[in-house]
Amino acid sequence: MVTAHDFLTGRMCEKAEVDVVLVGDSLSMTTLGYDDTNELTLEEFLFHVQSVSRGNKSSFIVADLPFGTFERNLEQAIDSSVRIIKEGKVQGIKIEGASPDTLTTIGKLVDIGIPIIGHVGLLPQKHNTIGGFKLQGTSVESALRIYEDCLALQKAGVFGIVLECIPNQLAKYITERLEVPTIGIGAGPHCSGQVLVIADMLGMCDGHIPKFVKKYNNFFDQGVESIKQYGKDLTDKTFPEPDEHGYKIKRDGSPFSERGSRSSSGLNLPSSSNSRQSNSSSPSDVSSTISARSSTQTSGLSNDITPGSNDHGTEAPQDNKIVANHDPEVLRVFVIRHGQTDENVQKILQGHLDTSLNQTGVEQAQKVAIALRGIPFENFVSSDLQRCKQTLQYIQLFHPDIPTRYSTNLRERDMGECQGMYLTDALAKYGTNFRNVGEAKADFIDRIEKEWNHLIQHNPSSRNVAICTHGGVVTGFLNHLYQCGYGLSDLLREENLKVPFNTSIAVVDINRTSEKGVIQTFGNTDHLGAQFEVKEQLLR
Repeated sequence: MVTAHDFLTGRMCEKAEVDVVLVGDSLSMTTLGYDDTNELTLEEFLFHVQSVSRGNKSSFIVADLPFGTFERNLEQAIDSSVRIIKEGKVQGIKIEGASPDTLTTIGKLVDIGIPIIGHVGLLPQKHNTIGGFKLQGTSVESALRIYEDCLALQKAGVFGIVLECIPNQLAKYITERLEVPTIGIGAGPHCSGQVLVIADMLGMCDGHIPKFVKKYNNFFDQGVESIKQYGKDLTDKTFPEPDEHGYKIKRDGSPFSERGSRSSSGLNLPSSSNSRQSNSSSPSDVSSTISARSSTQTSGLSNDITPGSNDHGTEAPQDNKIVANHDPEVLRVFVIRHGQTDENVQKILQGHLDTSLNQTGVEQAQKVAIALRGIPFENFVSSDLQRCKQTLQYIQLFHPDIPTRYSTNLRERDMGECQGMYLTDALAKYGTNFRNVGEAKADFIDRIEKEWNHLIQHNPSSRNVAICTHGGVVTGFLNHLYQCGYGLSDLLREENLKVPFNTSIAVVDINRTSEKGVIQTFGNTDHLGAQFEVKEQLLR
């Protein structure tokens, strides 16, 4: 493991085939010139994390959770971690310490799928409380405490632990007794792996270098001497050298370079045909690229989907961004379909069957939860069936104190004896009207409308609320609202109001003064990496 702090050092680590790259908060001192790591802000840190990720596409990248970004409460820790994972495009988070609150935070982050590395011994973020940057674990009591912290971190679910600035024998003792690997920095040769700060090992800084660092180069001194030589060359007029560093003019008077071909303007530009070949694809190539990207980002999705398409053949709306409402005169309702179930994949009619999410459904629920984490919800309402409750639970991780009500009125349409049947069997037995075997459509719409009116009446001042329900409810009722006079945004047409994909988001605005509504967004699946639609519209 080696630290990196920008695109260049990230790229160097990739070229050197470093297994794990750590974007450490040590960059606050080595790169930004702060006195310690505690001055670093999350926004500053994210800038550097993103830079490293752009420079390194092959290493496993872990980023620190900076001081002040996780200590206040669990919600702050989750928000900060998700931002670093999502915006920084890294694969894991490192957290210092093993206090009870920190262990709880680590457990929750692991539960939602974020890999965590622990950190014990010398904790730079807590240097003010431990007497500075000095050796830890030198007494029996402190050594035992560090070992117990390691056991607690392992139990909390970390996949590795950094041991910083502790005696060699203590690091050996800990490493031999843990099931997870240890990464040493100033902890001797017996750890599972080692980490060094890249600025220290390459001699990028001119300040103090810790004892445990092996200096493999002297970039700072070499850089200073190179800049001095550049200045001397300018004074002596030995740079630039006309032939080696300059360009000549051809007889026709046009600028010329040895590289590339000349354009009709006389300038040396890449040929237009080469540019097209390298930067564009045939229509079939584009189609396969979209499909491949979609299947990668939504692993395990049913084949019953068409990325980026509508039945009328035009591209699905691309500007239907999911944003919060701040207008006190408007109630914004986010209508979310549950995640995928095995029955969805097998094309089994579910209706009132109390089915659960499969693994893909869980992943979809996690992604929609992250997409909605910044919406200041004031109320949740959900179908009481498990697949909706489970989907909402992931959204509630980011909104733990929001009032929630579960209602049978938001269940899928009761399909009578067709429930549990394969779609093909129901069609063979009853034809396309198989849903009429169960609950009458009028009764179905009536109970949803009662729930909708209840939601509006009981949220007289709310601005953002969410409903988690079923595909048939979403398409059936929003079509009903449209028929009753609700408008459509410029992005939508009536034919867009079809059965939406799993965890898709619809947004409906209701103006309290005019009592008029507008369906702003329907079937948004940007959080899944592309726009998906359900091919088999008879499936519920």
